[in-house]
Amino acid sequence: MSGVISRGVRAPIVREGDDIIKIVADSVVAAMAEDGFKLRERDVVSVTESVVARADGNYASVDDIAADVKAKLGGGTVGVVFPILSRNRFAICLRGIARGCKKVVLMLSYPSDEVGNHLFDEDTLDDSGVNPYTDVLSLEDYRRLFGYIKHPFTGVDYVEYYESVIREEGEVAYRCVSIDCPAQATERLIHWGSRNAMDIDGLGDEIVSRMVEQGLLSDVADYYDRLTEAALADVSTGRQSIDGDDIVVGKVIAKKVMAQVEESKSRGLARVLFGLGVRHVGANVASALAKHFGSMQALMTATNEDIAAVDGIGPKIAASVREFFQVQKNVAVVERLREAGVVLEEEAREPEAPQTLAGLTFVLTGTLEKYNRTDAGNRLKALGAKVSGSVSKKTSFVVAGAAAGSKLTKAEQLGVPVLDEDALDRILTTGEAPQA
Repeated sequence: MSGVISRGVRAPIVREGDDIIKIVADSVVAAMAEDGFKLRERDVVSVTESVVARADGNYASVDDIAADVKAKLGGGTVGVVFPILSRNRFAICLRGIARGCKKVVLMLSYPSDEVGNHLFDEDTLDDSGVNPYTDVLSLEDYRRLFGYIKHPFTGVDYVEYYESVIREEGEVAYRCVSIDCPAQATERLIHWGSRNAMDIDGLGDEIVSRMVEQGLLSDVADYYDRLTEAALADVSTGRQSIDGDDIVVGKVIAKKVMAQVEESKSRGLARVLFGLGVRHVGANVASALAKHFGSMQALMTATNEDIAAVDGIGPKIAASVREFFQVQKNVAVVERLREAGVVLEEEAREPEAPQTLAGLTFVLTGTLEKYNRTDAGNRLKALGAKVSGSVSKKTSFVVAGAAAGSKLTKAEQLGVPVLDEDALDRILTTGEAPQA
């Protein structure tokens, strides 16, 4: 007994007007004779839709797309947001869009598109200190941080490729750099409720997007001083019942979510700092700042030099933090959070476990089987260790799980000891690090 078997069948080139039914039947029969398999009851023969479209003449050419864009959008500036990375269908569409307008604003999702096609790997993102939920990069920023990265399978630098497609059509490629982009506002609100930030269960991407569309949310303070249980209950989920009626969040779910919102007020300063989406401030940096300054007020009034002096911070992150708090709208949001009862101080706690790993710096990379990286990092910190997002000569150990990326390569280049998950397990069980 065997499971599902999938076969690819070689067929001739299909042109407009060809008999697609005959071509498919002849191709399958020829493959059966060559490979010795048989078609059985309920077997499925599938044909790629692009082949069917070509045979029927039912497709749009680049010129058709260009004419449609110009007629419907006026031929001025056109924005293309978060396309799927592809050298075929999307590239053809992009060429048509560029041909039909004067300027193209192209915004790519990173480190990957919504179906998982990567511009670069997540380890590279971790090393950069960039937050993909909040940071919008110009082309110059992207090149400075990540350089020219080619996809490991296709060998294509998609940023360079798409820019060349646009420029070949004689248009200018632009990229959104404003943090006030509507898509960015939604991502900030989603990020605020994420697990490592304020951990508000029930705030899915679709629900948050719907609340933004309906004017219920525009910044993170709105969760606490504007959003109501009744308003949330009436938010459409984007789905419909069998009768065609909109399905709303409902009173039961709304009550649970608002209880989570109330509970999130006590998460502490580190979670708030990470949730605010300050550029270059990831969870580890937020924790370090909260531990050092102790309160939001102390951090907001600190100088660049004060912030840069914190272990692991430096001038780049310090400048980003100062820039964030120099924006009056950001300060106003923080003040509203304070007035709503969100805790903006970090509770000083005595360590519960012996600090046997004090002075050691760990980097976690790849996929771990027994732990997720966040939990493993927290357990290492509880034993006094520092957990970093990047590898340097100061790194004590790199813990590498499956599919470890650039961090493992860098560790090997620098001669940093590399541990597997079994070694990590022993460290967390005994509280003792191996002899380097």
